[in-house]
Amino acid sequence: MVSWFLSAAIICSAVGGKATSQEMERRKPVFVLNVAGRLEVHYLPVAGHGPAYEEADFLASEVVLDELEVPDYQAKELASVLEQYASELKRIKAEAAKTPGQIRDRLVSLQDRTRKRLSEILLPHQLRRLSQIQLRCRLRRVGLCKELFQGELGLKLGVDTATKNRIDAKAHELAVELGKKSLQRRKEVIDDLLEVLSDEQLATLKREMGEFFYGSEGNIELLCYQLGYERRPERRQHDPYCGFRATPVFEIYVDGTLRPLPRPKRRRPKQLVEMILPLL
Repeated sequence: MVSWFLSAAIICSAVGGKATSQEMERRKPVFVLNVAGRLEVHYLPVAGHGPAYEEADFLASEVVLDELEVPDYQAKELASVLEQYASELKRIKAEAAKTPGQIRDRLVSLQDRTRKRLSEILLPHQLRRLSQIQLRCRLRRVGLCKELFQGELGLKLGVDTATKNRIDAKAHELAVELGKKSLQRRKEVIDDLLEVLSDEQLATLKREMGEFFYGSEGNIELLCYQLGYERRPERRQHDPYCGFRATPVFEIYVDGTLRPLPRPKRRRPKQLVEMILPLL
């Protein structure tokens, strides 16, 4: 069960930045793991648009409302605020093309007004718990290293350069260790499942699979994407959460072998088009 949860957590982290909270709410909250059976995952909405958006999105989740012990009268008030928030957000996005220079100011204004109204409805202990839930889910989405290096948590803890270097070194060490354990456990799960086959079925399966292939046992690129990073200071002035770029740094195979990954070259869209056109 631990390995199943780990696998699902890795998948959640990988897709979290690609799926909006609304899409997650519509999806059936179940992951089907091909070799490990089925694991139910109860989603919490994790938006990628900043703290104010997260507050509104989180409060749209019944799981969060239950955790905050929100009574009916509060739930009705919150629903009204969230409905107005969603309506105004939709209108701002629809008018973005007409007034591109004003969209940021309008979004910030909407965030501030929404946050103020939510703070007037929720009690202090509910606001505190909501903040804790946001932090925990943000750590799952962006990774502890990024939050300590660039997020508000690092500022609160006073993380200096020396501490960042120690965290960086330790994170790399733990990624190697976790990768080996994860892939070894995956192999054990597969071996356990194969025990239900008859000798004849197992012999047929081995014959169909053939000899061991070095690259077929998987890797832990998804584990590495939060650890292999590079700073992009030119974007920090626009969005403090975009200062890191996901860059896998190595693969770990089930036998413990490490294979460094080549550093990808960044190409502009025009260059990519020029590369692809001759292949069509």
